[in-house]
Formats: sequence, structure tokens, C-alpha cells
Amino acid sequence: MLEQFKQRFPRAFCFPPKPLMIGVDKHLAEAFPELSKSQMKVVMRFYTGGISYLRGFVPGGHRIGLDGEPVAELGADTIEDARRRLEARARAAARQGGGGGGPAPGEYFASSNIGR
Repeated sequence: MLEQFKQRFPRAFCFPPKPLMIGVDKHLAEAFPELSKSQMKVVMRFYTGGISYLRGFVPGGHRIGLDGEPVAELGADTIEDARRRLEARARAAARQGGGGGGPAPGEYFASSNIGR
């Protein structure tokens, strides 16, 4: 399903990912009426829970709409929440020996401006 989102809305579901507007799931539900709420939740949780997505929450950044255009500036609380989520992921990876092919715990922030 994520591939269908990327095909239909390439400026919103791009790489590196950018923070999506609040309520984007409602717009996606209109665009993909065949999707159940639970299917939408799974796809969006997967997309928005990724390390690359969370790294997009930087000072001066914006949430984007499905057209890829900025719709709202990111607030400090939102940026801090993303930083905490990244730190939690780093701690979890460290407890598991850093395996899984992801970055080492100290590298989660290496390519982002979060916390700087």
C-alpha cells in the first residue's frame, strides 16, 4: 500500500521523508476508500515511525501536504518528541547489540540537525 501512496503522491511520500501534515490520514482515506482504518493505521505507523522520517523533524522545518508543499512549521514540542523517539530507538538497538543493519546508537543523529 505504501507504494501506492508513493505513486499517487510522490512529493509527499519521498526520500528522505518529510513530516506530513496532521490529519493526512483523512485525506488518504478519501483518496483510497478501499483501505480500512486499521490498514491505514498500519501503513502510516510504519512510515511515520521510521528513523529517516523522524530525522526530518528539525528546527525551521515544516509539515507538508500531499502536494509536497509546506502547510505548518514544526513546533519545538514536536521536534523534541521526535528526538526522544530517536533516542529510544538508539537505546533499544544498544540493548540488542546494535544489530539489525541500522546505524549504531551514536549515529542516529549523525545526518540530522535534531538536538543541535
